[in-house]
Amino acid sequence: MHIKIKVKVGKKIPELRGEELIVYTVAKMEHGQANIDVIKQVAKYFRVEQGSVRIVSGLSSRKKLLEIREEQDPR
Repeated sequence: MHIKIKVKVGKKIPELRGEELIVYTVAKMEHGQANIDVIKQVAKYFRVEQGSVRIVSGLSSRKKLLEIREEQDPR
């Protein structure tokens, strides 16, 4: 599944607006800290492991496209 993300500064919980998820962070935009925080919040929002979430595009932008991989049943 792919999801469009818009990153804003703040300490609010993520909120869905139309087809875009607004994610708030106070992490610095240096050394990927904000991206790590965004991934953590998106994983928590969708109740998946952090390893299942990756940024497809927009690494240095406030608008990002993320991929959330479905959990595979090990059976």
